[in-house]
Amino acid sequence: MAVEFTQCLEVINSTTFMTEKDKWCWSRDASGTFSTLGLGREMARSSGTQEEYKHVWLNWASIKINFFV
Repeated sequence: MAVEFTQCLEVINSTTFMTEKDKWCWSRDASGTFSTLGLGREMARSSGTQEEYKHVWLNWASIKINFFV
């Protein structure tokens, strides 16, 4: 257990912390901005089809429940 603790301390001590505010970034878009259109395109590209995914927004459903169909 002492070895794991020492390794953990080494990782912590070698970590550089930033002072800037955290932010979300979508790595699949050059601007870093997430969009459902971009996600649909990425899903189509990664599935090997040319079919575009269409997002159906259900206004009555919670934002956590809305998803691609």
